[in-house]
Amino acid sequence: MNLSDMVRNRREALGMTLEEVADAAGSSKSHIWSIENDRTQNVSLHMATRLSVALGLSIHLMAAATLECKGASK
Repeated sequence: MNLSDMVRNRREALGMTLEEVADAAGSSKSHIWSIENDRTQNVSLHMATRLSVALGLSIHLMAAATLECKGASK
């Protein structure tokens, strides 16, 4: 599972809107949308950490998903 799917699936499982996740992560709704739709090339460690807290996800799982996705594109 890639990072975009992980974020979207978790948000939906929690019943959160894009705006609620954005507020919890200190980001914008459009930025969360771009992450979920794989439109963001690189998610910073700072943003990934804030998302992991907002969504209750392990930062390790998010990092692994990011690395797996990047490895698959090579």
